[in-house]
Amino acid sequence: MELYEFFLHLMTFLPGAAVNMLQEKAFVNHTAYLRCNFHNPDNIDVKELIVFWQKESEVVNEVYRGQELSDNLDPKYINRTMMDMNTWTLCLLNVGIMDEGQYVCIIQHKKSSGLEKIYDSKSQLFVIANYSQPEIVKLHKGTVEPGTALNLSCSSSWGYPEPTQMSWQVSKGNLTEEHVDQMAVFQDDKTKLYKVTITRTIQVPMDTHINISCLVYPTWKMESLVSKSLCIAPEPVTPVMHPIILLAVGLISGVVIAGVVLVMVVRKRSRCNTSTSH
Repeated sequence: MELYEFFLHLMTFLPGAAVNMLQEKAFVNHTAYLRCNFHNPDNIDVKELIVFWQKESEVVNEVYRGQELSDNLDPKYINRTMMDMNTWTLCLLNVGIMDEGQYVCIIQHKKSSGLEKIYDSKSQLFVIANYSQPEIVKLHKGTVEPGTALNLSCSSSWGYPEPTQMSWQVSKGNLTEEHVDQMAVFQDDKTKLYKVTITRTIQVPMDTHINISCLVYPTWKMESLVSKSLCIAPEPVTPVMHPIILLAVGLISGVVIAGVVLVMVVRKRSRCNTSTSH
């Protein structure tokens, strides 16, 4: 393609005429579909059209008079895009977090007198990655005693974007409470995916069990993610007898044993006396 036409493509990205804004969503490692939304009302032959997509100054896809070209594409988009000229939709393959952003579709009509821009539109691509099922971990070693404090953490990983909130759901009998806690957020430098964590201290009940769940609320109106329920029940306590009671029990036991021994001795002597008299 002629060099002057390529520079003209870049110039059309600069602020100018108002364009339509479309919003698209795609999951990480899946395909994004960006609509140009062009209806071709004059039924112009595609061989007379130049269609290209840009993200900021990067050329994403180019169709020159019916043929897709890669000479001017940014290297990150080579072999990752396909343009469906029947639906005027760009397919962006193997989507990553870095692909999120605003894309511009521009269509030019190549006439004998030169190029005429006949249509443009903008698409905002939002990238989504599903979070893992939240997992509750006890930050405690040893036996959980009734009335003591139990520290818990809950984490969910490999999601995007950052969730709106995380919370605890605590059920005790017929009463259920939800507690929203501040999230600790970690973003992987390479993948840009998030890991989120919340913590809470729970008082171990004295006389009943409680069920605890952790919830993650993604941004994109998907259903909340719920952890497996953690049941905390008070450990049975072995009763400890008072020393005085133990002493009394010991004395009584001793008296009973002594009495039994005495009775046995008396009976034995009685039998011996009876035998001697005969």
